[in-house]
Amino acid sequence: MRRPFARRRRLLFSPMLSLVLTGMVWSLPSAAADGDPGGNPHPAPTHGHAIPADRRVAAFSGSGYRLDYDLAAGTADVAFGGSARIRGMYSQVRTDRTITTRDYAERSCSVVRIHDRFGAGSRITVTHRGRGLPAMKQMFYVYDHCGYFLTEAVLESLHGVTSNLMAPVVVTGTGAVDLGTGGSNRMILMPYDNDSWDDLLTDGSVNGEGTSYEVTAMYDNQSRSGFVFGSVTHEFWKTGISLQGSGNRLDTLRIFGGANSERDTRDLCPHGARVGTVIHSPLIFLGRFADWRRGHELRAREGVGEDLRPYYRPVLASP
Repeated sequence: MRRPFARRRRLLFSPMLSLVLTGMVWSLPSAAADGDPGGNPHPAPTHGHAIPADRRVAAFSGSGYRLDYDLAAGTADVAFGGSARIRGMYSQVRTDRTITTRDYAERSCSVVRIHDRFGAGSRITVTHRGRGLPAMKQMFYVYDHCGYFLTEAVLESLHGVTSNLMAPVVVTGTGAVDLGTGGSNRMILMPYDNDSWDDLLTDGSVNGEGTSYEVTAMYDNQSRSGFVFGSVTHEFWKTGISLQGSGNRLDTLRIFGGANSERDTRDLCPHGARVGTVIHSPLIFLGRFADWRRGHELRAREGVGEDLRPYYRPVLASP
């Protein structure tokens, strides 16, 4: 018996659209964007890029970008301005072994409307299940009026799960992160702190490699247009961002909680582990902006909303 919608494998979500595909319920009521934090007050609609017919793809549009999730492969592409600029993004965690979203046999997707401190939007959850593996969820937070999205990875197991390395964003492949512009693209490497006489930051050619901490940018040195990637939550994880590039594009982008380095973070022991039946990675900010400096300011502002009070408890002197 032929499955319903067997020939409609490209799924484009529109306001108040709902459909059922092989037991999965999809819904994404959305609002039209009226501004772009990147500097364009009236962003053009994004129509994505050509998708092979043999892929089961769920498409979600944001303000000036579109996210296409391949449910057959466990990876996502992100298009800005109608072209794929981040290709093959997946998540990776380390428990008693290294697991990625590409390792699972079964995937499902759900969408709910949300309204949180970042604004109104939709939370997209892709759930991965496989024999002998903890359930892994990729959460994408797409907001109606923001030129960026947030993402995190979540592990779940009734028997409990432990991890001291969770990477919600991993991209590998020649030119997998591409600005699509510029002959002098650069990347920011932010130190974890300024101990050991570290520079405040390193601004170098994207045709190199390095590790940034908590935040980074890849940008065109002429136009200032660029990507900004960084952590929004900091209550548990030290977040590292590994970058390696060639040909004015990035071949590797890996954003992970669990950064550990004797030289960079002054750690002599492994990063601590999260333990529980449900554990979360750091929440990660991804966006493209007309001026990358504006993107940095926006990410910093969004991060300030985190409750910092536990870090600043008063210390009382002993009698």
